[in-house]
Amino acid sequence: FLGVNYMQVGTQLGLAEYSSNGGTFGGLVNHSMTLGPISMISALAFYVIYQNNNSKIFIVLFFLSAMSAVMAASRSALLGVAVAILFSLFFMKSNVNGNKKRIIIILCISALVAMPIADRVFAGVLNKQEQRKEQGGALSSRQSKFDCRIDEFMKSPLLGVGFVSVDPNGNDEYNPVTGQVEPGTSHLAVLSMTGLLGMFAYTLLLLNAYKTSKRDNSLNAQFVMLLLVAMFTHAWFEGYVLSAGGFLSMTYWMIVGQNIDCKYITEHTL
Repeated sequence: FLGVNYMQVGTQLGLAEYSSNGGTFGGLVNHSMTLGPISMISALAFYVIYQNNNSKIFIVLFFLSAMSAVMAASRSALLGVAVAILFSLFFMKSNVNGNKKRIIIILCISALVAMPIADRVFAGVLNKQEQRKEQGGALSSRQSKFDCRIDEFMKSPLLGVGFVSVDPNGNDEYNPVTGQVEPGTSHLAVLSMTGLLGMFAYTLLLLNAYKTSKRDNSLNAQFVMLLLVAMFTHAWFEGYVLSAGGFLSMTYWMIVGQNIDCKYITEHTL
């Protein structure tokens, strides 16, 4: 009985800890902010598969992947999933075989399944949001980073302050020993670190990736396009695009490369 009681107390304390501290759930990875985009990619994979397969198991897998992002309290990952799904509904020509009914089924079933456990599962996200509001706004955790990147761009608009660097005389914190920086936003980091010249090249590369996959109606092209939209959205709130060697940086550029390579995949498939 004592063992059971201790287990119950431990479970209650664990739930209380999770509820009061959003972002403490990391699953099989070492950080919740890594789990978020992994869950986002997984959810979109099952989302696309279900559009071309009648098996209801893929709805369940989509739901579990989306809930994993929720439990990680990754608001940017959830936003990435939402933006990608909306993009597929309103801007993709074939809408993954044109079956909007299946999309609506996925969303409705996921919402119904989540209702009984919403108070616990969404606790981390809601508490994290409340903490940000108390600190001065829903985006307060990133607002100062945004401001620093814009200030750096204004100081050196053409060439930027340097690759993976921040202004040492600015208001942003960095590690003077290791040189580690946390830009807080990828796209503004490209602008502040490489200036207008780097941003121009970066924009051209992304446009090339988007236009290439957009011209292809194959399942592969539609999937990688959704991943590009989701990761582009996620990268607004996480600064990993120029962090060479990092997992998220590798994932981001692999997705960009997959979009550009769509035309070659289609040629060899045909």
